[in-house]
Amino acid sequence: MRDYKPDVLFSSFPTFKSERCYYNQITNDQINDIYALRSNVQWMEFVPREPMISLDQAYTFVDDTQGYRDRKEGTLWGMFLHGSDRMIAMIGIYRIRHEHHRGEIGYILNGEYHNQGLITEAVDTVTAFAFDKVGFHSLEAVINPRNKPSERVLIYASLRVVIFIIFPASTFCTLQMSAPFLLSS
Repeated sequence: MRDYKPDVLFSSFPTFKSERCYYNQITNDQINDIYALRSNVQWMEFVPREPMISLDQAYTFVDDTQGYRDRKEGTLWGMFLHGSDRMIAMIGIYRIRHEHHRGEIGYILNGEYHNQGLITEAVDTVTAFAFDKVGFHSLEAVINPRNKPSERVLIYASLRVVIFIIFPASTFCTLQMSAPFLLSS
């Protein structure tokens, strides 16, 4: 079994790159991008939160995100295309249960970039980091069952991660992905 090293996630902000994107800490520099993502009713349709209605809510969101990190409850990355400082998505690991080496993965993508494989790339990148560097043994994703594009992303990602289980829960489903090394024990 791999060592669980949550300090990799929380001691300094972890940044990384994928083929088309880089992932960095969200700051007040991205307030307009955060607001664009979280205020768009269509993009927020399957996010179990009310859309933002003011920039003040985006500032509070940044503060809350830092609070989750400070309490070691989660980390949220902004996703940027290489060569750009425009944040096009957010992806994070939160609701971390350290005693179980488990967390929840969630994301939202600017609709201008839908159907380009960018969230699949991001999920692959973040899950690899979570399993290989931090030592999580499983991640969950809570999705609305009507959100078929997100379901496809998670099915595709889980095929590389090994296990995919659906647990119905009211109007949402929980998808669980576990690290491949668990199957060999």
